[in-house]
Amino acid sequence: MLGIIFAILSSCSKGLEKIAHRYVLVNEDSVSYAFVWNLLSSLLFLPLFIIKFALPKETWAWSLVFISSILWALVSYFGFKAYSSLEVSLKEPMK
Repeated sequence: MLGIIFAILSSCSKGLEKIAHRYVLVNEDSVSYAFVWNLLSSLLFLPLFIIKFALPKETWAWSLVFISSILWALVSYFGFKAYSSLEVSLKEPMK
């Protein structure tokens, strides 16, 4: 059941993402937008993690979390930079 909730939230946020990117990133700062977008996304999914929350005890798990967080922030930043640098009709076919 929890997986279905994640899938529904993911599809809704992906649809809203394209609309928000088209209107906001043309005129606004990509770093600020990346921060706000990732903060809102994390707040949306936070209650689902609290339901059955357990901290991992292995150090490799924490290193994976750290590396994936850094990579996610970089991907978001460069993606938003592409939206603000290119016309929408040019950016979308590159995806």
